[in-house]
Amino acid sequence: MKNKYFAFWRDSSFPYILGGTATEIEKDGMVYIEEFQERFKPVIILPLEQGKEIDKKLEQLTNEYHEAQKKLHNEYIAKIMDVAFFIKLK
Repeated sequence: MKNKYFAFWRDSSFPYILGGTATEIEKDGMVYIEEFQERFKPVIILPLEQGKEIDKKLEQLTNEYHEAQKKLHNEYIAKIMDVAFFIKLK
């Protein structure tokens, strides 16, 4: 394949989609992703720069999600310790 593209495929963890540089698009519709050195069934194939831009935004959202998750976890640990003052969770 002369040009490189960016492909996205479904994943089981947040943000439920992953992406990477597709260096080969095979006859069966699968793409070979150079970063993973593996084949995936894409949900979309985009021009390289457009895909990288979307992937960067997804990475930012994922980081925000994990920070919010950590904050919520810590808030609830504090609430649990208020109710069950006799245990130590930290």
